[in-house]
Amino acid sequence: MARGRILTAMAVLAAAMIAGSHAAAFGLDRPGAAAESQDISAQRSWRRARPAIRVYPRPLTRECRVRYVREWRVSGPVIVPAMRCWWAPG
Repeated sequence: MARGRILTAMAVLAAAMIAGSHAAAFGLDRPGAAAESQDISAQRSWRRARPAIRVYPRPLTRECRVRYVREWRVSGPVIVPAMRCWWAPG
């Protein structure tokens, strides 16, 4: 009977120590810390400000080069147009 009480007391003490360490890890060991964490207006927003990106429009024109190339098909070689395009400062 005494052994059961000693084991129960040790279990309660271990649970209290574990709860205390968790409270300290989360900053809840101070008086009133639980009330502070429940208040939404007291919570801070830790969002980082986004960097400003400025875009200056630059006139660009699209230049294309067209040529005819030979492609191999099932029916035999065929001449088809091929186009290569790129953006160039205008």
